[in-house]
Amino acid sequence: MYKSYSRIMDANPLVVLPDADSKSDWRAKRLTEAQFRARVYNLCDEKYGRILKGNGRGWYEFSEKMMRGYARLKAEAGGVELYPDHPLAPKARNTLAEHLFV
Repeated sequence: MYKSYSRIMDANPLVVLPDADSKSDWRAKRLTEAQFRARVYNLCDEKYGRILKGNGRGWYEFSEKMMRGYARLKAEAGGVELYPDHPLAPKARNTLAEHLFV
């Protein structure tokens, strides 16, 4: 998961390094792997709405399919190319992003 996060952040022109001191760019700061894992783990907690649930083998899924759809729509609308949910699945073309950003 962190590898996918890194690929997405590498493609984001607004990304700043984790040690950068800019408070205004907090959304674009690259997280370390430990920070990223902590944030994902927090999304499994009641305090954060249990948006994700883990299966105990390092895989996570959205607790509700609607949240998954919303996250994918927001990513595509932002021009983020998403890969298949499973690394062995074939990569699909992002037709919405191609249409919006051509």
